[in-house]
Amino acid sequence: MFTSLWLRYKYGTYLRNEQGIRKFAEVSLGGLLRRVTRKSALYREQNESYLVEKANLRLRDTELSEQPRLEAGAFFGVRRRLWANQAIIIAAILASIILAFVSVTAFMNATDVLGGFVRWAIAGIFAAVLTGGGLLATERLIEALIVPEDASDTSLPEHKGGIATLWALVLVGVEFAIFGLAEVRAGQLAQQGGSDVLYVGFIAVAMVMPLIAGAVRWDAMRFVNVYKTTMTYRAVDSRLAEIDSQLRQNEEFESNFYKVRLLTHWDDLNVFRTYKENYNARKGIEENLNGHFAQTFDQFQGEATKRYESDLRDLTARSLRRLDATDGTTAVGQKLGQTPAPEPEPPAPMYLTPKP
Repeated sequence: MFTSLWLRYKYGTYLRNEQGIRKFAEVSLGGLLRRVTRKSALYREQNESYLVEKANLRLRDTELSEQPRLEAGAFFGVRRRLWANQAIIIAAILASIILAFVSVTAFMNATDVLGGFVRWAIAGIFAAVLTGGGLLATERLIEALIVPEDASDTSLPEHKGGIATLWALVLVGVEFAIFGLAEVRAGQLAQQGGSDVLYVGFIAVAMVMPLIAGAVRWDAMRFVNVYKTTMTYRAVDSRLAEIDSQLRQNEEFESNFYKVRLLTHWDDLNVFRTYKENYNARKGIEENLNGHFAQTFDQFQGEATKRYESDLRDLTARSLRRLDATDGTTAVGQKLGQTPAPEPEPPAPMYLTPKP
């Protein structure tokens, strides 16, 4: 009863029309195409973005394929090595800063001119500068002395001796500064402990820690580029696989959405058609559906597919990505009868065309 009242209230105009089933079928099909086309436009906009990203990733993948990379076994070995080197570098830097800080405070505590906070700040700055300078000088000196065979900078071997001498002088200066600062604190500790070994050990550790940090960092930097290239290559491959998966999912979602909406609208059409046929029988109205797509589901599906594919041609039409120059043979400003000089061919357009 309520269904009958609802259909009469909502579709009364179609019930009283002699071609009501045909009219309602057109409205139902129009609603189907409107919903499905809107959803398809959303999925295809996403797919277009994915295809552009995929084209850029393919270009990046081509660039990376020309660079040296690590195999699977070597990759994990290098990663563990870099992690270990990073831990050693951090520990050596912290130890060096602490020793340098303790050494500098031996001079700072001897004066009352500066306040307590200022003395600590100055001592920390000196410790950081000495540690960083020793690390950097050690790393650059090793780089100058050991030039890789595939070095891209061809000017480096010519000035190898001068660069090595420069960094050696810097390193010697830093080490002398560390020795001078550490010697006072080492003497105090040796007097308190009564051991000359403590004196020598304190100075040796303070001077060696920056050298260890710089040498280990140089060793790590030999593998950083190839490691990062491999990481980027793996990330690009992973993202390409994700995009392919997302494209397939969007295609499946679009297809399923179309099928579900098609069945839903066909069910609505059948409900109205049943009620309209009963209404026609009571009112003596005859409505012929021969040849109309509302007669059977196959005809309804065929008509929906035909119109849907027509709408998709509008959605998937190639957009204008660039404006080509005109094909005229006469250049601007050229005199009549003058033979145009041959012009070099223009370079290929630098835009990316999305590819599946």
